[in-house]
Amino acid sequence: MSDDGLSGEIKRLVKVLQPQTAIILNVENVHLGNFKSLKEIALAKSEIFTSTKSIENLIINRNSNFYKLLYILFKKSKISTCLDIGKVKSSKVYLKKETNITNVIKYQVILPDASKLDFSLRKNQKNLIFNALAIIACFYMLGLNLKLINQFKNVPFTEGRGEILKSKYKGNKLELHDHSYNASPVSMRDTIDIFNKFKNKHLVYVIGDMNELGNKSKKFHMDLIKYLILIKAKKVIFVSSSPQIRYPDCYGIDMSKMNQFVAFRGLIRLIKLDKKEKLLKDIYN
Repeated sequence: MSDDGLSGEIKRLVKVLQPQTAIILNVENVHLGNFKSLKEIALAKSEIFTSTKSIENLIINRNSNFYKLLYILFKKSKISTCLDIGKVKSSKVYLKKETNITNVIKYQVILPDASKLDFSLRKNQKNLIFNALAIIACFYMLGLNLKLINQFKNVPFTEGRGEILKSKYKGNKLELHDHSYNASPVSMRDTIDIFNKFKNKHLVYVIGDMNELGNKSKKFHMDLIKYLILIKAKKVIFVSSSPQIRYPDCYGIDMSKMNQFVAFRGLIRLIKLDKKEKLLKDIYN
């Protein structure tokens, strides 16, 4: 079940679907343009278990923002079971160990009954570790075979969420990793971190807009540009599907001139840092 980032949307969906198990993986700056704060986002997500009596099992990420608030709301509910997952030792499903081996990462998890579970993910799945922990917690609650989690590393990425597209250009092999769907500050940075560790000299980052960030859109885009500079990203292309003339509050972005585009300003800044201002003169002349 998913929502469109609007207050009350989850509540309406829950009334229709009547789920028995609810999972809250994170509370981040996604759809922030539709809310006033992260706390409002947390409260909107909590509707998945506070607005219905059908939920029997709840899973919450202990490393997430507003975990304490979500746990307090759980205690006020009549839900029988809540398992928290995370990298915090007190988590009921606790990620104890992480070991990098060639193309995979091996993990060891401590379960609520103190038993251990070992499994692995592909390196390009590292940002899905909390998804994997949530699946393990769900299997545990439902009494399913926990070793099925080892099949997770064989699940292919889907369109916009890591799909790998292969092609050729002038005899050179090209490999495109598409993480474009629902880009947010946290998912964008996590994805950049994964590819930065590959140390591929031919790596090119193609960065698009992060929409629905409200009046903090400029800040989050500039933070991303600063991070790309910090990690010394060599090749970065900024793209935008936005027209040059924007109207107030359209996806939380209000820009009417080329030099107001965050991506355009980021490009200019990177060119200057690389001491290639001559390129600008050649273009404008």
